[in-house]
Amino acid sequence: MMRRWQRSSVVAREGESLYWQAAFDALHAWLMQQNSMHWGWPVWPKAYQDTNSPEVKAFCTERADEVNFYLWLQWLAYTQFARCWHTSQNDDMPIGLYRDLAVGVAEGGAETWRDRELYCLKASVGAPPDILGPLGQNWGLPPMDPHII
Repeated sequence: MMRRWQRSSVVAREGESLYWQAAFDALHAWLMQQNSMHWGWPVWPKAYQDTNSPEVKAFCTERADEVNFYLWLQWLAYTQFARCWHTSQNDDMPIGLYRDLAVGVAEGGAETWRDRELYCLKASVGAPPDILGPLGQNWGLPPMDPHII
């Protein structure tokens, strides 16, 4: 029997992207338990660096409950943010809950693991020099490749 969160429009709408985030989180947690130096897919064992590998597919099948746990966490966060927004509207707070907009993605995160051709992994976004950072800033976040977007 499917649970309510599994039937939700959030899970259906976010589909493959949400699934691979959950798979990444489950695999990352599992690998970190084995070796705390496995922080991000670029340093994972080769077999797990490619989402199309037989090892990744086997992990997702054999540890489906763990992947589903991370899907559930995403659903839970979504429903809690939605409740916060509704509460803010009822309490005459028209802006609602302010969330930060990410500038990019982590080099070793789920986005680059699943769709690395979309990112320039040898480049990094940052900020130009200014009074607070006279040398500029390197944020260590790979930009999307404008030729692929």
